[in-house]
Amino acid sequence: MQQWLRSSKFLLIFLPLWLLITSWIRPLSVPDEGRYGDISRFMLESGDWLIPRINGLPFMHKPPLLHWLSTALMEVFGIHIWVLRLVPTLAACMMLISLFIF
Repeated sequence: MQQWLRSSKFLLIFLPLWLLITSWIRPLSVPDEGRYGDISRFMLESGDWLIPRINGLPFMHKPPLLHWLSTALMEVFGIHIWVLRLVPTLAACMMLISLFIF
């Protein structure tokens, strides 16, 4: 039991670090990641956070929480690819930690 606990703690530390490091290496996924980034960029530039838009048209196909969080981080850190990936990567890390705890 002790060995399993030690190895799982190692994974709890290693996997989030691996996620954070490797999320900056690969290019944008076609077409979704670029599309979602464009929605967040448009929200930031226009100031309209209520309705997600792509090319000026409302984009109501997905819930807007991802876009809101990405736009908030873009406002803090600037418009970069790594900022777009930060929200899903942090969500994956939090899910991993919560699975370990429970």
